[in-house]
Amino acid sequence: MLERRVEPGRLTLGTDNGTQFTSRGFRKHLSDRGITHRRGGYRDPESQAFIECWFGQFKRRCAWRAEWESIDHARSDITNSNDTRSTSFDFSVIP
Repeated sequence: MLERRVEPGRLTLGTDNGTQFTSRGFRKHLSDRGITHRRGGYRDPESQAFIECWFGQFKRRCAWRAEWESIDHARSDITNSNDTRSTSFDFSVIP
């Protein structure tokens, strides 16, 4: 967050209710970093509509068209996607 100059308390992470997102350790990790956690409704896929749509577009426009040899290669390719593609889709928000 510091690298991207995001102030504590200004970032919200939306997730489903999977056990990895409801554990005390995960909640503490977010809290220690000033990240708000918003969980979707129980058995309510519509509450995740934004991220499902965003991720679907990411897969169609980037991930399914690439063959990355490492995580660093993937990060570099995704980060540079805004410079090389004519699209309004913002890949720069991907960590």
